[in-house]
Amino acid sequence: KKPGAESKRIHQCLLASCCNYFREIGVPEEFAAPALLTICSALIGRKFFMVTSKGPAFLNAYRFIIAGPGAGKSLAVKFVKDVIQQTELVCPIMPASITKESLIDELATDKCRVMLGFDAAEKVNAGLVLASEYGVLIGHYINPDFFHTMCTLWDGEHYKETRRSLPNPIEIFNPYVNML
Repeated sequence: KKPGAESKRIHQCLLASCCNYFREIGVPEEFAAPALLTICSALIGRKFFMVTSKGPAFLNAYRFIIAGPGAGKSLAVKFVKDVIQQTELVCPIMPASITKESLIDELATDKCRVMLGFDAAEKVNAGLVLASEYGVLIGHYINPDFFHTMCTLWDGEHYKETRRSLPNPIEIFNPYVNML
């Protein structure tokens, strides 16, 4: 066998299986890859990283399924949610409609902190956002602060918020956000 042949076969089986299931329920098979990547990255968490010249880069994942009304976006998102909820692994799922403040609050809660990471000893604030419509995710108003926060979290930077009237600042040392 060639090195990596087994993992390639597993990948092909997962993707083929998901594509077949999506065809059966009337969802475009193009939605299978983002759905599977969201499932894997949410369940594997920050054990998935790239080594760069600056050190390990932990990849937050924001994926978008773009299609017209009735194309099956909601069914693909529901599939991801169902699969994740059927596992026995801890994967906090955030509300589908969030504000910047609720996103930070969800990430900062103790129940979202899981032992994952580069050395498997660091605390990681993890969360999964599953929204079937982009408009539902960002609400009926657009606040640039939400997008700035999402960019900061995307970079995996230490996040600290002191602007709200809270007794202690909110700190997120290792954000890991997956979004579909």
